[in-house]
Amino acid sequence: MTPGRLFDLRVPMADGVTLSTDVVLPAGTGTFPAILIRTPYSKVNDRILAWAGFFADHGYAVVAQDVRGRGDSDGAWEPWISEFGDGHDAVEWAAAQPWCTGKVGMLGGSYEAWVQWAAASRHPAHLAAMVTSGSPGRWFRDWPYRFGAFYASDYLEWLNRTAGRVVQPVPFPSWAWLVGHADLRSLDAESGRPLASWQAALDHDSYDDYWHSLDITGYEQMDIPVLHLTGWYDACAPGEYHHFRELRKASPAGHRQAMVIGPWDHHGAVVTGQAVGGDLEISAQGTVDIRLLWERWFARWLKDSPDAEADAQVRYYSLGANLWRESADWPPAGSTEHVLYLHADGSLRAEPSAAAATRSYEYDPARPVLSLVSLHNRDRLEWAPRPALLIDGRDDVLRYRTAPLASPLAIAGPVHAVLHVATTGRDTDFVVSLSYVRADGTATIIADGIIRAAMRASLSEAELLEPGQIYELDIEVNDIALELAPGEAVEVAVSSSLAPNYHPNPNTGLGYGGEESPVVVRQTVYHGGAHPSRLVLQVAP
Repeated sequence: MTPGRLFDLRVPMADGVTLSTDVVLPAGTGTFPAILIRTPYSKVNDRILAWAGFFADHGYAVVAQDVRGRGDSDGAWEPWISEFGDGHDAVEWAAAQPWCTGKVGMLGGSYEAWVQWAAASRHPAHLAAMVTSGSPGRWFRDWPYRFGAFYASDYLEWLNRTAGRVVQPVPFPSWAWLVGHADLRSLDAESGRPLASWQAALDHDSYDDYWHSLDITGYEQMDIPVLHLTGWYDACAPGEYHHFRELRKASPAGHRQAMVIGPWDHHGAVVTGQAVGGDLEISAQGTVDIRLLWERWFARWLKDSPDAEADAQVRYYSLGANLWRESADWPPAGSTEHVLYLHADGSLRAEPSAAAATRSYEYDPARPVLSLVSLHNRDRLEWAPRPALLIDGRDDVLRYRTAPLASPLAIAGPVHAVLHVATTGRDTDFVVSLSYVRADGTATIIADGIIRAAMRASLSEAELLEPGQIYELDIEVNDIALELAPGEAVEVAVSSSLAPNYHPNPNTGLGYGGEESPVVVRQTVYHGGAHPSRLVLQVAP
């Protein structure tokens, strides 16, 4: 073998299907630890070729593989299904090669991260380290459904891009076109590509055996040091937190986990390390060369490098302060719960109201609250800090704000809201958004959460609502770190839509595939007395 040369190899899986695999070796002779990247996006794309050159220069063999049915690999492409066994077999193949030391690390983000967890759940003997970023982790709670609300736009875009063997252009004209379709059944065909996986997602609109079969299990047997990367605006952040917490809790390598949470969107967390744009000032420190983080981790666990960072820990970028913080865990050790109660006068206070009161609004699926300034584009669907002007003046959004703070407040950790609500519909969604309010009164939305109300008790089976009955909903909002100075404030907004990221709930009780026209419903939020709607934060010491 000529060092540095690219080899196109056919790697057999257990069932005899061969996967196309390229290997890049460092200059020089000898054996090297291997870094395995398994991808549905073509192993010869510029990103992976650049990574291969970077790691080869640092003394690693790089193994890039097209997953089954994609690129030059044989077999049929069916998202998710084959990655468990194929990932295991690919790791063991790499470890057995004469140029490998027997230590294999895995690298990648998004789907390339999820395939790592699928492989790890089959416990390959030679998987010695992982670097994962932006990985889905909890089916029906993260992606493609978020507590019953459908990431229809994102999932349809992704399925279109991965149709066939190479990355495809997205055929639909704009997000407005997609959001305007109440019945999602025909969307794939109307966009020009009937997609079996799209229809399967609609067939399985609850957390049933279809999704359970894709669950990542066996964390207690994953004796693997993992570097987890995500960002505050990474749509797959909840999955990455889940993997981190499960390994911390159950794995023999629990003390060998590390996590970095940056001011990044999904693409930033997975590929670039570039700080997110949007309506929030981020310091230059928010952008990092994440390849250096990856290499330090691999040097420690694949090379036993004495120069690599020694302590597993959590590093997170704290918004507001615009500084990186460190802690031993997430949320930071010593954090305490901080509860803010919603009051009917629009205030947000540390004490509940003694008197019961309500506020109401009408939710029209044809007029959703927007997560973008305009739906008339097909820009990448990335979350970002959003200006509160997107909800200014809307009569279908209830807003609650604290008084200007008298002392600093450092929020760091999971956020959730408990709402007491009623609706005139048989089903609907509720959205909770968290905003950072500057001393001049301007506000930026920094985190969101959503729930399909019919799945309030179980994600496995919808339980339709009785119109007018009061229900308690526990809504998971994205984790966040935000340091507020005196004079600044926190705001909570309650609504029932956030499009195009979540498809508007038609309120019919028939989910997203029903033939009935969407209906307008009246939503009521209860405050005080026996129904104290509230926001629950974690505050760092």
